[in-house]
Amino acid sequence: MSDYHSIINYLAPKGKGKKEITMEFNVTKKEIFNGKNNAQKAEDFLDQTLTIKGMFTYEDDVLNKETGEVSQATLVCLVTTAGDLISSPSKTLVDSAVKLYETFEDDTEGMDVKITAGKSNNGRTFYRLEVL
Repeated sequence: MSDYHSIINYLAPKGKGKKEITMEFNVTKKEIFNGKNNAQKAEDFLDQTLTIKGMFTYEDDVLNKETGEVSQATLVCLVTTAGDLISSPSKTLVDSAVKLYETFEDDTEGMDVKITAGKSNNGRTFYRLEVL
């Protein structure tokens, strides 16, 4: 089996329920391991030009800073050509990365993007990708 993957499975069950997202695109096993364990926060890269090498999503426990509760969440990890591993549990960033791959498929590799921030109606910060 090759270290490079190009798999996408985006399931949205009918009615209420959690989306199951599994995506791996042009990443090595080493990048997946390091991304899950040592990635930098997406907010540290706001409004910077990032050139995508690959990306993947994964499940992990995430601490809610407001409530102190730990819950399972889907995170996305962007791998850049500069070697950065950038991860976030932001649902909008995860959805944005999946839409990016669904739209551009293998052309996603080498694409310049930036992470932008917005505020929801209830004042929460969310992140998304913008193609440059």
